[in-house]
Amino acid sequence: MFLVINCLFQVESFGQEVDTLKNLSATKVDTLKADKKSAWKPVLYGLRVGVDLVYPVRRLINNDLEQYEITADLDLGRFMVVADYGIADYNLDHLSGSLMNISGSYFRVGGDVNFNIKDPRNFVMFVGLRYARAYYDSKFSYNYEDEFFGSVDQTDVDEGVNSRWFELNAGIKVGVLKNVFLGFTGRLAFLNRVNNASTNDAYRVPGYGINDGASWGFNYYVFYRIPFKQLQSNN
Repeated sequence: MFLVINCLFQVESFGQEVDTLKNLSATKVDTLKADKKSAWKPVLYGLRVGVDLVYPVRRLINNDLEQYEITADLDLGRFMVVADYGIADYNLDHLSGSLMNISGSYFRVGGDVNFNIKDPRNFVMFVGLRYARAYYDSKFSYNYEDEFFGSVDQTDVDEGVNSRWFELNAGIKVGVLKNVFLGFTGRLAFLNRVNNASTNDAYRVPGYGINDGASWGFNYYVFYRIPFKQLQSNN
């Protein structure tokens, strides 16, 4: 009799273990389905095109620095592909009695990660990386005293100079009207490398800033967004 009761208990215990294994398997399947459903997929939600306002306003105060920049980003949900392009013309009193002119263009390409998951289409809070290049000519005009000729005016010209660097970017973009955004970007540019400069390195590199180690920069943009796809819940 004892053996029969013991067998019944073992059968019941085995059945409970089987039920537990079934429940665990069902939970794992549900979890995998949920993870698969929530996995990020690249979806083209829109294209933002913008212009920088900092340098046009700054030129009203100091017309020695002329620079214009446009930017665009492809909204892929959590991630964005970004490109900038600009032109610059600087006339700088580099040293006492000397003048440096730098004129050229630059571009940046890279990607951003949007950390706002609640309302990612209308409020973007991002961090990103850029690769950048600049192409420019520089002219350095100065005066010096010669032992035989007295006061001499000298001009050194570098043509076809190019620079490359990297940037760490962070900022926000906020929708203020339908498809209209305002936003700022803070930049830390570093690892600038200048090529084809035969005489004097440019004091200020277009798109990079002051050419003396790492350089900080700031842009304030106004954007217009061209929507391609409506907001979905699985951004």
